[in-house]
Amino acid sequence: LEQRVVTAQGDQMDGCAPDGLTKQLKKTFKEVVQQHSAVEVDAADQVRNQVDAVAGIMQDNVRQIMQNTASIEQLQGKSSDMAGAADRFRQQSVDLRKRIQMRDLKLKLILGLVITSILLYILVPLFS
Repeated sequence: LEQRVVTAQGDQMDGCAPDGLTKQLKKTFKEVVQQHSAVEVDAADQVRNQVDAVAGIMQDNVRQIMQNTASIEQLQGKSSDMAGAADRFRQQSVDLRKRIQMRDLKLKLILGLVITSILLYILVPLFS
């Protein structure tokens, strides 16, 4: 910037009023300010674009978290249903085992009574 000012103004700078600029110098400063402003705007646009991209990614992540939460809730519901079904199955199997044991006991008692009756039927006439 200093070189541009010295090249454009040279010895005219000595005759310039305090805090004053010549037309040529105003033009030079205006060009420099525009260049730097454009760079700042481009940088701000880049940062804004990056922020927008990050915000989009975060929104996608939140959406996926919500979907995963819904999936987890469904899985929890299914697992509690399966736990209930397992409890019912266990209770039914215990009841069935008890019924089978009672049936076997009844069958053994009836068979024992039949055998005892047959033996008594055969043996009583022999001892009488």
